[in-house]
Amino acid sequence: MIISADFHIHVGFANNKFIKIPSSKNLTLTNIFYYSKNIKGLNAIAIVDFLCNDVLFEINNMLRQEKIRLIKGNLYFEDLLIIPAMELEIKINNKGVHFIILFKSVNSANKFKDNFINAISNFNFSCPQYVGDLNELIDYINRNGDLLIPAHVFTPFKGFYSASKSLKELNGIIYASEMGLSADRYMSLKLIEQTLLTLLSNSDAHSLDNIAREFNLIDVHSLDISSVFNAIINNKIVANFGLIPKLGKYHMTYCNNCNTQIEINEPSKLICPKCNKGNIVLGVSQRIEQLKNNNDIESLIPYYCTLPYKYINGLGKTTIEKLISFFENEINMHIKLIELYNTDSFNLLQNIVSRKSFLIIKAFYDGNYNIKYGSGGYFGKIIPNI
Repeated sequence: MIISADFHIHVGFANNKFIKIPSSKNLTLTNIFYYSKNIKGLNAIAIVDFLCNDVLFEINNMLRQEKIRLIKGNLYFEDLLIIPAMELEIKINNKGVHFIILFKSVNSANKFKDNFINAISNFNFSCPQYVGDLNELIDYINRNGDLLIPAHVFTPFKGFYSASKSLKELNGIIYASEMGLSADRYMSLKLIEQTLLTLLSNSDAHSLDNIAREFNLIDVHSLDISSVFNAIINNKIVANFGLIPKLGKYHMTYCNNCNTQIEINEPSKLICPKCNKGNIVLGVSQRIEQLKNNNDIESLIPYYCTLPYKYINGLGKTTIEKLISFFENEINMHIKLIELYNTDSFNLLQNIVSRKSFLIIKAFYDGNYNIKYGSGGYFGKIIPNI
């Protein structure tokens, strides 16, 4: 069966306390579960703040109240699979790097917390720091059957490749990596070691709206964690769906001193050619070009660019709500719009949205637009030519 999954969702507020700062009080477990299933259309999610004390408190309350169910180590909200997970910061070459740990069961998550309670800085907030031995951590995860996944690997802040040139430095088994919002499958495959991994497109959602802004279609035997892990380990990704990488907020290199996008001709010298200062945020696209060692880029697994409605000039909230309602949920909307494009049925969208909105959407799928690239922590923008 083919399911949709987002393996990187944060909790903002639990047990009347902030877990993720900054975030919204609306980003609660109850809302995350409802939005993920009913508005977004996901089949499986990973909550990466699962082991925070206040999140666990709410999970246990929801179990007692039968708002969620625990079946053979698997958590469900109705028919939505909830995977216990953790985003953890680990020092690599003296730089903080973010990883996602997916746990094979609730018991496994609790066991991990018990074992590493003294080696992890703070379980009260999102993304605590690991201060123990890295080899011990990786060995434990591998032996226990959990999964360690580098998060947003190319991002200049907390991405693995901001601290290292190769995953070999981890000295452990890595089955998958998360591409991040500023890269896609074809950019990732410029690194040979990435061709050996399962490439995941996850939202890293800090708000309800951003859940499933990137997601994966995966071929699983059944809707449980064991089947999902097997699919990740054996690269059973059917397709990745995500933003156009050029919109990602770290896609291009940026000078924090003069607040402009720049190109660095000599990557070893990170000096702004405009202001001659060194306060540079190296873009994902440039970092990948630095590391590139694979010229034979071919992917049998497609990466589809979703309609980035938040970043398209002229598309309003009402228009998107009409489309989501028509297609039943947001994931169906993204999939169906791609399927309908270049067919006569695409024109039927004019019966759902205004003529202007239709032309904007068509211009996006036609590639008939100008784009302002994302950089320096700011998302890009699409300006349709209509």
